[in-house]
Amino acid sequence: MLYRSFIGSIVAASVLCLAAGAGAQTPDLSKSPDWSGQWKRTSVVAFACLHSRFASAQDSRPAPRSATPPSVQTPAAKNPEPFERAILYVEDQNEGQRNAGMVRWRTRKAAGTQGAASKLVLEANIEITDGHLKALLSIMPSDDGSQSTIQMIEAIFTPLPGFIHGSISSLAGILVKEDEVKRGVSLARTGTATGANTFRVPLAQGDFEKAQNLRMLRDNPWISLAIVFSDGRRAVIAVEKGASGDKAVATALATWK
Repeated sequence: MLYRSFIGSIVAASVLCLAAGAGAQTPDLSKSPDWSGQWKRTSVVAFACLHSRFASAQDSRPAPRSATPPSVQTPAAKNPEPFERAILYVEDQNEGQRNAGMVRWRTRKAAGTQGAASKLVLEANIEITDGHLKALLSIMPSDDGSQSTIQMIEAIFTPLPGFIHGSISSLAGILVKEDEVKRGVSLARTGTATGANTFRVPLAQGDFEKAQNLRMLRDNPWISLAIVFSDGRRAVIAVEKGASGDKAVATALATWK
């Protein structure tokens, strides 16, 4: 019972945190399932608190970082590329789903558009093997050649064979969080679809917002993507930065500044 409520609270809290942001738009969830029993809608206050009893449930505790996520094999190499944890939470009418996966962080140089200088892109390659879903999260500076600001976040989702939810119909927003299960703070609002399972989210461009975005990205250990599947199910992908993510973020921020 605790496990069902735990997953439901994580998913719903992420959606409500996005709604609480200034001007944030939430997706049309009229087609979401009628959650009965343990899937009762909780009050805003309860979402904000994310009662500690959910986090203390034995079967909902995050796995130690040293553990390899289920069904994810460490690459057979002398110096395997480091990975951090990623978790897909899916709300449903029964027990809810928590699928463990992994994320690999990196930075890369990308050519600028319209004659602009090349830019450094921060990437998180996410793979949820048991959930049959991959995602590529890219955070990019502007194309003006100044490397001075973050302009957009792009999220590309790739459903794998065995994925049962159709496609990703919307990206409700992106949050930064202190840990896997706590309430997050909105970093970006609803994404605009630019193709099948592909979304772009512009970030606020005022001087104060720029500094705040960089600080939130640097200081929070987790990033969450709130998404809605085409079958109406709501879900959250929680992504850990960990040591490799912190290093990649630090590299990107040093260049963007």
